Amino acid sequence: MTAADGIHSSAAITLAIPTYNRREELARCLESCAWFAPECPAIVVDDGGSDGTDQMLAERFPHVRCIRLPENRGPARARNVAIDAATTPYVAFFDSDVTLTPGWSSAAHASLSPGVILAGRVEKPDGALEWGPRKIMPWGGSVPCPPERANVASSNNMVVPVALAQKIGGFAEELGIYFEDSFFCIQALRAGFDVRYVGGAVVTHHHYSQLSPERKRKQVRNRCYAMIKSSRRPLGMALLQAAVAAAEALGAAARGEFGMARACIQGFLTGGKRALSVDCCNFGGPSEMSGFKLLRKS
Repeated sequence: MTAADGIHSSAAITLAIPTYNRREELARCLESCAWFAPECPAIVVDDGGSDGTDQMLAERFPHVRCIRLPENRGPARARNVAIDAATTPYVAFFDSDVTLTPGWSSAAHASLSPGVILAGRVEKPDGALEWGPRKIMPWGGSVPCPPERANVASSNNMVVPVALAQKIGGFAEELGIYFEDSFFCIQALRAGFDVRYVGGAVVTHHHYSQLSPERKRKQVRNRCYAMIKSSRRPLGMALLQAAVAAAEALGAAARGEFGMARACIQGFLTGGKRALSVDCCNFGGPSEMSGFKLLRKS
């Protein structure tokens, strides 16, 4: 055991970063993590990339553990691998295109609790808010709310107790990317856990991708699947999702965005069919709460 290993064995939070062909962005992210070394060990999960991320880590960040996956299966799978590999009681997840601010660690450590997911603040490079305290609505979208009402976290800046993640089965790998972090929070809420917003745990998100019809299709597909599957009344939730998708499609068509309108309908059809093809009535354990009650927070 090295001296670093000894320090890490008593650490509370592992910094976990899934990545896919973002070598330079990842390097910038890890440079910002140096604020907290060796207080917080770091794990990078290379999700089947081909840009030499593993070599870059070996040369520039030899203290960072790299787990290389043989194929790209999405960030949900990569996060589960990090959870399994962590030796600390908590894992913090970030995308590889963020940088952590110097106060992140002290704010996160001060809020740790075994039954609570921590939701941090995500800012744009100019300091504008990208993700703050939000709550899930009955139909699956999230809206801004007072910090004490927050019940959902972004995987771009969230801290998860390892035991909590293991109890609820980790991230839903079938979702791949989009809504998998919200679904994780829904599963946690159903199991009796909580979400807490920590405004002092701040990261800066340096990459913004324009919403395309394909991305919108995946978002709607995963939202419909997750919300129907997490509801005690899946048929009723399916009707609600149909109404929301139709409203989104009509709004897009009114703006002349016909590709986006088609994406909304296609996403609903794919996600709804997938969710209703499995036994979703008992999903999430013994809780008897409906989807609406599940997502309320007093």
